Amino acid sequence: MKRIILIVCFLPNIVFCQIVDEFNAIKFNEDQQWHGDTNFFKTEEGHLISNFSTEKNSSFLYHKLNDLKNPLLYDFHLEMAFSPSSSNALQILLAGELEKQNIINGIALQIGETGSNDGLNVIKYKDGIKSKVTTFSEGQFSNSPSKRLLITYNGVSSWQIKEKTDQGEIVIGSFDYLPEFVSGISGLFFNYTSTRVDKFRFDYWRVKKISEEESGPVMIDHIATKDGITLYFSKKIKCDDIETELLINGVSAESNYSCNDSILEVTSLAWEQKFKNYELKISNISDFNGNSTGLIRISGSHVSDNRNTLLITEVLPDPDRNSNYTEEFIEIYNSGDQNISLGEFSICDLSKCINLPDIVIGTNEVIVFTGKEGVYPESIIITGLPSLNNTGDQVFLKYGENTVDSFSYSDNTFRSLDLTSSGTSLKRRFQNFICDGDLNISGGDPGPGNVKLESGPEKLADLKITFSDYNKILKVKSDALTDISNLKISIENQNTQFQITDEIRLGNYKINHFKIEDHLNHNQQYKIKLSGQKNCITGKIDSVLFESINTMDDPEKECLKVSEFMFDPETGKGDFIEIYNECGGIIEISKYKFIFMDHNQIVDDTINIEEKFDEYHLAGKSVGLIYSEDSDFEENYFVEGSPLLIELKNFINLRNSGGYFEIFREIPGEEFKKEIERSGYFEGWHSYWMDDTEGVSLERFNFEGDPAFESVWKSASELNNYSTPGIISGSGEMAYNEEISFQPKVIIPGDPYYGEQMIHLKTDNSGRIVTVELFSLSGKLIKTFCLDCYVSDSLTLRWEGIQDSGQVIKPGHYILRVTYIDSNGNDDLIIRPLAVGL
Repeated sequence: MKRIILIVCFLPNIVFCQIVDEFNAIKFNEDQQWHGDTNFFKTEEGHLISNFSTEKNSSFLYHKLNDLKNPLLYDFHLEMAFSPSSSNALQILLAGELEKQNIINGIALQIGETGSNDGLNVIKYKDGIKSKVTTFSEGQFSNSPSKRLLITYNGVSSWQIKEKTDQGEIVIGSFDYLPEFVSGISGLFFNYTSTRVDKFRFDYWRVKKISEEESGPVMIDHIATKDGITLYFSKKIKCDDIETELLINGVSAESNYSCNDSILEVTSLAWEQKFKNYELKISNISDFNGNSTGLIRISGSHVSDNRNTLLITEVLPDPDRNSNYTEEFIEIYNSGDQNISLGEFSICDLSKCINLPDIVIGTNEVIVFTGKEGVYPESIIITGLPSLNNTGDQVFLKYGENTVDSFSYSDNTFRSLDLTSSGTSLKRRFQNFICDGDLNISGGDPGPGNVKLESGPEKLADLKITFSDYNKILKVKSDALTDISNLKISIENQNTQFQITDEIRLGNYKINHFKIEDHLNHNQQYKIKLSGQKNCITGKIDSVLFESINTMDDPEKECLKVSEFMFDPETGKGDFIEIYNECGGIIEISKYKFIFMDHNQIVDDTINIEEKFDEYHLAGKSVGLIYSEDSDFEENYFVEGSPLLIELKNFINLRNSGGYFEIFREIPGEEFKKEIERSGYFEGWHSYWMDDTEGVSLERFNFEGDPAFESVWKSASELNNYSTPGIISGSGEMAYNEEISFQPKVIIPGDPYYGEQMIHLKTDNSGRIVTVELFSLSGKLIKTFCLDCYVSDSLTLRWEGIQDSGQVIKPGHYILRVTYIDSNGNDDLIIRPLAVGL
């Protein structure tokens, strides 16, 4: 017995509704899950039957899809009791967006359309513009079609269509479509004449959410090569029980197959025939969870002799009339080892074809075709050569009716190359390439007659990932030759829903931004797996596991502080600002804005720091240094530790007399509104002992106090070259409790372990003048470590047991004398014993 209708919504925050309607309710749409012209339909004996008004010629019926980042299974049975035509047609919108009852964006199947050859058209909508992607099952939807169809969507961009027959499930085609929207609709759009108002019927309509583990391998692509047929699937396939049936020119041919992860290779000795039509049937394909794909049928034509070594390698669609390359040209290259006659070849674009002259192209020879004489030396002039569109066209090299090679470009091709169409020649990069055509194109100055094909790297760069935008964005950095259009993301072994929001192409790599739907905790490690990425050279589908990736810190925390200002440097050196992440998690410097003000708090300048990937991510309890790219910073300053270096072209010169510096943070989803802190830096805040403050930085020693006031700042110590870029004052090895301490307690000159000693001295933050000397027990001066040195907070001295005389100190006991003088002229004397071992 059929169920009436099942609507299942997953809560909270409804992410997907699945609809299973068997159409056996007494009244259609009792649960009101369908929308549109619902009054024009009725249910009868378990069927949905159209009951259109003769006053209209179109109607529509749809339901909502709340999440298109999950794998889906569409299962329906349609019947059309007439021969479809352009006036009586059906569109099945798999996923789309509506505006005033019109499809704006989406992907649909269409039955009944001029030029469809009575097949199943795949139709794409983009900004209201309709275009055909491909046609399947030509001639099988001609007369009163009754079809049970299964469509599998992998949650990213791969779609596969099967037909359920008495013999089983048969794959009739696959295509790619990446929805640019997360929520949409699915439904039916009808065109009809008055005699067909009651001739549309549906036995059932089911749209279900499925897991990746429940779906069988989806055939993403197939390519006929010189060796056989290569098929690419969405996941790793099990190779044990596959059956193949190959027909070449209508004759059965013995075939063999091999599997490599998600790739199936089918070969045959009969494949060596020069020209052939082929049909391949494949059954028993499944994954390692036992999910099968169904019967796959593919067919086509292939030229197996040396003709398929001809390549279109360069085109100039929009010549610059003021250059040496004033006419369009199309370049062909023979990459094989045999001469080829061009007498039966033609060059075509989307509008026309022209036959090539009966000339021979030699092995590794290049021929340039153009339409005008006297422009390109040794070119072949062809009257009527197709005129290429400036911003987008397809060029075909055909042998008879069979395409040997093609070259496609669009306005997006020029944008991705960061070039204008005028005067830009487009060149083929690789001989064999199985991804987006734009990745196989380079651009630049024309070079007719010169072909330099790239071999491709032996290994593509590994994927890298990082979080961004307070963990809402996962950035993926990949090789430019890696196709991630079918990428899947799992976090802690759970499939994660996402939306691609941005792609940046930079030379040999690209960065994609994936908006993550899951809520992730701040400052926590997660295990993340990426799968489905494809190598565009080999076609191999791969996956990578990141065992522990840290998320960003809590956006509500005020983590970023200023820890040091160098605002009046010595001549030839540059200003710098040291910043410190006081929290334990990672923060993005690009989420902060820095404002420079004078002493009256009037704004001098504002700086935003932009990043591509993670180059300005500051780890917890870490230091960053901001400075001008023109300052030769690392040559002029001794940088300790491993700080984050932020080199800016537009870094402002800080006022020598001082000013204020504000840090603002971007509130998630809003602008830079949250003030983190305001810091001051003024010449008068330097130590009493500083007669000349040029080249002396202000260091922050108290992160609890208000940095807009003098009380939390001190001058950097003389023995630290009056600045400490890279370390926080009072941190690291300088943090100790005793007034004077030794590490190790006994020095043994020349010993590999105890041959160097560090003497730590601690003062207060107001700064003092310090003298450190070493005497023998008889009172003789042995070593002067520091004479009238300015010290603030702490001081570390290193020595290897060498006296002022240059000789190695002898074993025994000595006296260390430390004299302090404060700003009031008061002095303190501290005596400590120092031991030298043997």
